[in-house]
Amino acid sequence: MTDWITEWLQQNKAEIDRLADTIFTHPETAGEETQSAAALENFLQKNGFSVSKNTAGLPTAFTAEKGKGEPRIAFLAEYDALPNLGQNPVAHCDPVPGNGHGCGHNLLGAGIAAAACALAYALEQENLPGQVVVYGCPEEEICRGKIVMANAHCFDRDDAAISWHPADKNQVSEEVFQAMTSRVFRFYGKSAHAAASPEMGRSALDAAELTNVAVNYLREHVPTDVRMHYVYTHAGDKPNIVPNYAELWYYIRAASRKTMLDADRRVILAAEGAAHATETRMETEELTRSPETLLNRTLMEAMHRQLEICGAPRFTQQDKDFAAAIQKELGLPGPALEETLRPLGGSPRYVPGSTDVSAVSWRTPTVTLNTVCQARGIPGHHWSVTACSGAELGRTGMSKAAQIMACFGRELCLQSELLRKARDEFEQARCQE
Repeated sequence: MTDWITEWLQQNKAEIDRLADTIFTHPETAGEETQSAAALENFLQKNGFSVSKNTAGLPTAFTAEKGKGEPRIAFLAEYDALPNLGQNPVAHCDPVPGNGHGCGHNLLGAGIAAAACALAYALEQENLPGQVVVYGCPEEEICRGKIVMANAHCFDRDDAAISWHPADKNQVSEEVFQAMTSRVFRFYGKSAHAAASPEMGRSALDAAELTNVAVNYLREHVPTDVRMHYVYTHAGDKPNIVPNYAELWYYIRAASRKTMLDADRRVILAAEGAAHATETRMETEELTRSPETLLNRTLMEAMHRQLEICGAPRFTQQDKDFAAAIQKELGLPGPALEETLRPLGGSPRYVPGSTDVSAVSWRTPTVTLNTVCQARGIPGHHWSVTACSGAELGRTGMSKAAQIMACFGRELCLQSELLRKARDEFEQARCQE
C-alpha cells in the first residue's frame, strides 16, 4: 500500500519543485553549497526533521533525522553544481555565466528530501517504527564529501542507504564505479631571468611537464581500465621568469582499489623522477581516495520490484518536444526519451568514472536508482544536462524517483528479513575483499 506516500508527494509537489528550482537558480560548486544546503535544511525542518549542521566538520554538510526505533534508513542528498555550466532551461545552447547543474544535483537533492519526507509521513500515519535519516552530502563532484563523512563513521549505524541520480534511463543501477585517488603534486624550483641567466634557475614547470610526459608513456604499461588525467593548477607567472613553483592535480582511477593503488604508486614515482631530473623538490598530497562500488544484489532486486510497481515517469508531449529539440541541436538520434524500464542484468557493469557513494557502499548496504530526467543520449557534465535539470522534464523524473525511493524505504521498514539478508550479503562481500 503506497497511498500515504502518494498523498504526501501530490500535496507537496509545488513545494518540492520550488526546492529543486531554488537550488538550480543558486548553483554552488563543491564546498560552496551554502544556500543549497540551507534550502534543503529548511525544507526538512519544516517537515518535522531535526537538523544538525557541519556533519563530519564539513561546513555545507548536514544530518536530518525523524522517527524512532528500527530500522534506520539513510538517504544520500547531493546538491553541488559544476563550474562554467550555467545554462537557461531552454532546448538550445543558451549559456549563463558561472556555475550550472550539469549533473542534475538540484533534482537529486530535492528528490531525496521529498522521498525522505514522504516515507516519514507514511510511517507516522501507519504507526510504524523506523528512523529516516537524510545526509546532506557536499562535494560529490570532487569525490570528497561522503568519503570524509564515511571516515567519520557517519553511516555505520544505518541499516541501509538509498541513493539516486538523474539519468536518461530508468533502472536500478548495477554500475560499479572506479576506485579513485585525487592527488596534488607541488614542485619547487629556483627563479631566474629566463633569457639573461637561465642557468641559474631550476624550473618547477619543467618538472611538472616531465611528470606528465612520463605518465603519458606509462599509459602503455597499465591495465586498460586505468585512467590517469590531470590539469595544471599553477604553471608560472611570466615567460621571462623561470618558474619556481608549479602544481598538478591528478585523478588516478581503476576498476579495483588494488589496481588503482599500484597506478597511483607509479605516478608518484614519475613525479619523483622528474624532480630528480630537474633538480627541483616535489611534494604530493592525497586529497581524497574512494574505493570501487560495492553492489548489494538483495537491495537491488527489492528496489527493482518497486520500480516495476511504480512504473516509469509519464512525460507530456511538451517534455518530449523539449528533449527532441535538444537531440536535434546535438545531432543525436531518437527516441527523445526512454519511457521503459531496464531489467536487472544480473551482473555488475563496470563504468569509467567515480563517485563518493562508493565509500558509503563499504559502510552499509547501499543501492542506487536512476530515473529519466534528461534527453536520451546527451553527454554528462554538459549544457544540455543543465537545461533538462531546470525544465519540467527533469522535475517529472525527480517526482517519480521520490515515489520509488519512499515506497522502497517503507518496504525495508516492514521487512526485517530483507534487511537481514542485505546485511549478510554485505558482510560476506566485505570479508572476501
